Amino acid sequence: MNALPTTDSPLGDTSIAALLEQFRDQLVAELRAENQRPAWTDAAGVARHLDCDVEWVLDNKQMLGGVPMGDGPKPRYRFEIAAVDEAMRARRPQPKAPRKASSRRRTTKSQPAPRTIRPARAVLPIAA
Repeated sequence: MNALPTTDSPLGDTSIAALLEQFRDQLVAELRAENQRPAWTDAAGVARHLDCDVEWVLDNKQMLGGVPMGDGPKPRYRFEIAAVDEAMRARRPQPKAPRKASSRRRTTKSQPAPRTIRPARAVLPIAA
């Protein structure tokens, strides 16, 4: 039994080659579109990119490199996606350095010594 297609197959050799070429072209187009992000976007675009709320983006606009579009009291902001990604990488917590072994001996916390009960003083009668 031959697993390779032959000219006897319903599709034929030329049809399979055409389908493979079409599939390749579609795959290349999708990969290119995925890699072509807009250079600048608004707060909603950043929120979608980071999967967070627009309010968080606007609250952190300086850290994310937001640029105001206008001089009014409430300008709209634009963000460069590459700068947003870099700012988020800078916020990533750094792994802690392993602790060095202490050269001092550890002391175990011992129980405090029990208190001794002092005997009561004898009460002397007052001379009259």
